[in-house]
Amino acid sequence: AIRGNVDTAGWGSTYADTALVRLAGRTFYVLHDLKTLQVSPAALDIDMVVSGHSHVPRLKTVDGVLYLNP
Repeated sequence: AIRGNVDTAGWGSTYADTALVRLAGRTFYVLHDLKTLQVSPAALDIDMVVSGHSHVPRLKTVDGVLYLNP
């Protein structure tokens, strides 16, 4: 789990802003708001970027990286 924009209570500080997850030979970068992405996923060999915030479902591939907003 990562911190969202309304996770401001004391418990929210226990969550990271981003997470890098390796699973089944794939690398996933998880963050709340895609607009705050500060890394180049393709340069870091990240397979998928997972974000939320907008609450608008999206599935798009850019430079070989899959972007998912479930």
